[in-house]
Amino acid sequence: MKIAIFSDSFLPQINGVVTHIIGTAQELTKKGHCVLIFAPKPHYGGKADIASYPFSVFFLPSFPAMIYPDYRVAVLSLPKIMLEMRKFKPDIVHVMDPFTVCSEGIMAAKLMNIPIVITFHTFFMDRDFLKNVRLERGAAQP
Repeated sequence: MKIAIFSDSFLPQINGVVTHIIGTAQELTKKGHCVLIFAPKPHYGGKADIASYPFSVFFLPSFPAMIYPDYRVAVLSLPKIMLEMRKFKPDIVHVMDPFTVCSEGIMAAKLMNIPIVITFHTFFMDRDFLKNVRLERGAAQP
């Protein structure tokens, strides 16, 4: 099976989301699946060492997020994503969060009529986290 994974967090950043994505992609390839990850390109001069991994990564142009310097925000790139998806021909799209790269992954999958799996591996919508960064008005009500 060919699996396209979309994430707004990836190497060289290290966090639980990135660790989960790498582990998932490695296990999928061990089972004989082909994995292509779509993620924001690291900052200028930054390098994501992906040569030792058994999966491919397609980096999208990005810029630094203002409130979280290590986090990159991808520039809208639907035409590039669509072109790469047509080359790769995924059987399924796995979206890891509800941000820029993943929103475009959903759009591309819908336009190409590819099934989508969505998982969410972060605490950004957690009430306590939002309160801590003074955005508690955006928290879901219990």
